[in-house]
Amino acid sequence: MTHSHTTEHQVQHAEGLVQWTGRERLRFLWYRLRLTISEMNYASRRLVEVQAPWISDGSRGPVTKVPETRHRRRRTGD
Repeated sequence: MTHSHTTEHQVQHAEGLVQWTGRERLRFLWYRLRLTISEMNYASRRLVEVQAPWISDGSRGPVTKVPETRHRRRRTGD
C-alpha cells in the first residue's frame, strides 16, 4: 500500500517539474482515483477475510457458509 503523505509529496513535486495539459491532468487524476478505489476494495476484502472467513470462502462461489457456533431455536413442543 502507498503512504498518502509520501504520494502527495511526490505528486506535488512532479506537478512542479512539468506543464500539464488539461487532458493529461484529468487522465492522471482518474488513474489516482482508480488506484485509491482499488486499495480500498482490497482493504475491505481483507477485513472481511479476517473477521468473517466463512463469507470469503471462494471455493463455493456466491453461496456462503453459516458459522458452526450458531444456536438453533428449540420448538416449544420438544
